[in-house]
Amino acid sequence: MASESEVKIGMRQWKEAEQRYVAVFSTSILNTRELLKDKLKHYEKVHARVIASSSNREQFGMRVFHSEKRKLEKQLYPSAIRQILNRILRALTLNRKVAKVRKEAVVNGSDICNALSKAGLGNYYQQVQNQMKQGNREFSLPVSYHVNEHEKMFLQMNFKKDDDNKYHFESYNATLHSDLEKGGPRKHMFSMLETEAYDTNKAYQLLAGRAVQAADGRTWSQFDFNDKEANGNYRHKNFPQNYGFDLEKAVRELPLRDSQMDRLLEQLRSGEKVAVAMSVNNKEAMYSISADPHKREMAVYDETGLRINKEQLKAGGIRKSNVKQLIPKNSSEQQESKVKSLKVR
Repeated sequence: MASESEVKIGMRQWKEAEQRYVAVFSTSILNTRELLKDKLKHYEKVHARVIASSSNREQFGMRVFHSEKRKLEKQLYPSAIRQILNRILRALTLNRKVAKVRKEAVVNGSDICNALSKAGLGNYYQQVQNQMKQGNREFSLPVSYHVNEHEKMFLQMNFKKDDDNKYHFESYNATLHSDLEKGGPRKHMFSMLETEAYDTNKAYQLLAGRAVQAADGRTWSQFDFNDKEANGNYRHKNFPQNYGFDLEKAVRELPLRDSQMDRLLEQLRSGEKVAVAMSVNNKEAMYSISADPHKREMAVYDETGLRINKEQLKAGGIRKSNVKQLIPKNSSEQQESKVKSLKVR
């Protein structure tokens, strides 16, 4: 997509504003002195943005733009002396306006950087910043990475500029491709503007079918893959505190060996499937566990990746020969693999 110049953006913004005024009032509103003053102020802001952007694309557009400004000045101030005085005043304040625009751009960049970090996408700030410098009103940036040998995530980060020239990280579309699940890829759009904004780790866990705990620490949420909203998103199944699932109690009922409980609980609250060592029949073996608030228990998987119940766990799991190892790498290995394979397409 070709970059849209600041002049074109500014002119389009004003035309859109005029259309809104006309829809509420009538076309006569466009020639009122109050609105013409606002129009001139808007043009001055656009002029400051052009200078602040240091763009070479503006030369022809600025000639037309200045011509429009002069016509507007004559309409507002018929007196030649008043026109000159206003131009002198604007020239004196222009540098201050340009400095303000540049400061706002720095603050906006910091806000975007923080939003990306919150989503687990901080490594992509430079690519996003390069797109922001192009000046497009909205843009998307694709990202893909392997979670483990069986699963791959595709993301599309979506950004949009508002009428105050400020960019927002609005959402990201996430698609999980998995060799472990039937039914094709799972897709969901995650909003970054909602109170409960999920980072990409939790997005993966939800798409993988696991439950994550809300930031308030009282509610668990899980996707219902059999029910979708009008926009194609999966609906959430929510399990509030009074539903009866006690994560810490459920974990402590397992025969874990030397687990760092705080770290383990943190991972499980994020929906992760965690590799742990358990002592069963006086023998230590590796299993994987994840939270299952729906059944008010911990989901336990043996070394083949099959879920087992309490009786099977006591018996040491289900032993089957020639079963392909399905358990994904443990969380630390996943993170290392994820960092190594992140790339922008």
